[in-house]
Amino acid sequence: MIENLTIEVDDVPAADAFYRALAVGPRVHPAPMTTPLTGFRGYVLGLQASQPADVDALVASALEAGGQIVKEASRSMRRYGATLTAPDGTVVRVSSPARTNAGPASRELEEIVLHLGVDELARTRAFYLERGLELSKRLGRLRVETADGAVGLSFTVREKLARDAGVEADGDRRAHGLILVGGAESFIDPDGFVWVAA
Repeated sequence: MIENLTIEVDDVPAADAFYRALAVGPRVHPAPMTTPLTGFRGYVLGLQASQPADVDALVASALEAGGQIVKEASRSMRRYGATLTAPDGTVVRVSSPARTNAGPASRELEEIVLHLGVDELARTRAFYLERGLELSKRLGRLRVETADGAVGLSFTVREKLARDAGVEADGDRRAHGLILVGGAESFIDPDGFVWVAA
């Protein structure tokens, strides 16, 4: 459903270098800021790599391009990953479900998932179901089933999303500096996320 994301930033060249370092390709586009933002933007950009070595390579490249570590790379029960912030303040989680490396490190991604922080999951579910999205619930999150190559989408309660990412949940609850491009109609969802038809 999501073809690409436009992230509003203060410094387009710096943000472009950062997102290139994360190998997000044509899926993420920095654009000039239209509204000043502070604090948590209400979303996390999730990047999945195939193995821990890939996570480390991507994080190292992102740090060289101006990223800041929020959570050092570590292994949890389900994943190996790290969390960092982009120069524009976007929170990025780079992870892999693999426990061991199967080969040399690469900077290729298997999946990009946008995690949106919402106030009420039930309200969000009803809103997106009306727009024809197929949602599944897993581990307290709503996830949209997506086609290969599209940016994935999940919804989590805002405070939980921020806590899991290791950041404070402060910030404007309605201004996100993010435009989601995809689907057949343009709209603003109940939490202020802006969609533009592809």
